[in-house]
Amino acid sequence: MTSFPRPRAAEQLEARLRAHYAAQRTDGRPRGSAIGDEQRLRQLAALMAQERQGAAATPRPMGFVAFVASQVRFVPRWTWIVQAALMALALLLATGAQSAQAVAMGTSLIGGAAALAGLPSLLASKSFNTAELECACYFDCAGATAARLIVIGCSDALVLGCAALCIPLLGALSLLEVLLHLCPPFFAGAAGCLLIARRARPANTLPWALCWTAIVLACAYGFAAVAPVAYEGTSIAVWGCAALAAALWLAREAYLLLDCAARGLDALKATASPVW
Repeated sequence: MTSFPRPRAAEQLEARLRAHYAAQRTDGRPRGSAIGDEQRLRQLAALMAQERQGAAATPRPMGFVAFVASQVRFVPRWTWIVQAALMALALLLATGAQSAQAVAMGTSLIGGAAALAGLPSLLASKSFNTAELECACYFDCAGATAARLIVIGCSDALVLGCAALCIPLLGALSLLEVLLHLCPPFFAGAAGCLLIARRARPANTLPWALCWTAIVLACAYGFAAVAPVAYEGTSIAVWGCAALAAALWLAREAYLLLDCAARGLDALKATASPVW
């Protein structure tokens, strides 16, 4: 096989490439001048210093308590307006109601309506189809749902606490009577709304929740208006048991909602049967 002489330009290019890659070697073999080595070391030290400064300036991950506090600003404004209106109604009942029966009927309405006020905030992942986005975040869909439950639960507790304090102090009902009118409709209404949030399709959630809340309010208001004697004597123990059962139902539904949110992207879309 005949070999042809290589052009001088190709030999010069090869020599330049060899010199270039020899200068880039970091395996300890002889490379360029000492001045070039010192310059590269200084550049490397400067890059390492910048890396350390960037790592120190990187913010630490947000804790769960701070994350819960940050969820307050995402609650719709009208939710706070409704809850403020319920507290104003409690104060009005305490100071301006003409009879104990009127106070009892208004107190029952406060308990049922407070359960519905925060439902849209709890359903943000389901209503706006953001479960996939939340699952990619540091606090996933279950963490966001838990944070919203805590925020709405604390605000509802504030509403109920305001009614339970101001009505006995300024109104015609005792603390026990106020609690009997507040707690059963609130616990039953909230538990039913969470059940609907877990099982209903996104488009049907609010209509079903409104229907359930209306049923609870009608029952509570009817008992207070038509049969006020049902809250007297031995019936107090029955209402106490009803409130306890509703509270246990609410705790179960809250747990199931969190478990549903933690199972995956499609769990909150209510793809499992039966759905409404």
